[in-house]
Amino acid sequence: MYEDWPTIKETIARTGMSERTLYRRMQDDTLRQAYRKVPGRKPILVLHPDDVAKLEAETVKAVVMPPETIEVPAVNQPDRKLPSSGWMAELTELARNLVDTTSQVKLSEKFMLTLDEAVQLSGFTRAYLERAIHDRRLPAMKDRGYKIFREHLWQYAATGRVAGSLEKSRTPKRNAPKSANGRVTA
Repeated sequence: MYEDWPTIKETIARTGMSERTLYRRMQDDTLRQAYRKVPGRKPILVLHPDDVAKLEAETVKAVVMPPETIEVPAVNQPDRKLPSSGWMAELTELARNLVDTTSQVKLSEKFMLTLDEAVQLSGFTRAYLERAIHDRRLPAMKDRGYKIFREHLWQYAATGRVAGSLEKSRTPKRNAPKSANGRVTA
C-alpha cells in the first residue's frame, strides 16, 4: 500500500519546493499524506501523487542557461580611454566636499549633550554620571540614550547637584515616617 506515492525527498526533487513549504501545505490540508510501513523501521512519510502532480504543475521549473562566452577587450587598444592622472585627487576632493556638506555641530556649540559627550567634556566616568542621573541628582532626558543640558552638567560639576533637580530621598523605607494608617509616606 502507498508504494507509488512519492516521499518528501522525491517531491522536493520533482517540485523544487523546500521541505518546510511542503510541511506547511500538509498542515493546512492542501497536501494529503500517509505513512508507508517498512518492516523493522519507522514508517516513511509519503504524499498523495495527485497532490504532488498538482504542485508540479503550479511551480515554475528553473531553466539552466548555457554559459555565455564573454569577450574581454585587450588592454592596449588605442580607442580605450584611460582615466586622467589626477583622477585620484578629483575623487578625494569630491569626498572632502561631501563630508563638508554634512557637517556636524561642534561640541563647544551644543547645549544638549549625549552621555558620551558629557563624559568627554566633564571628565566624570560614564558610570558616575549614570548613577547621578538614576539618583536624580543630574537631570537628563532619555532620547535614544541620555541627553544632558550643558548648564546642568556645569552646575553638577561645580556643586555636586543641580538647582531644581528631584533628588531621591536617601531615607530607607523601613525608617521612613509613616502615616496614621501605617503606610510609608515618603
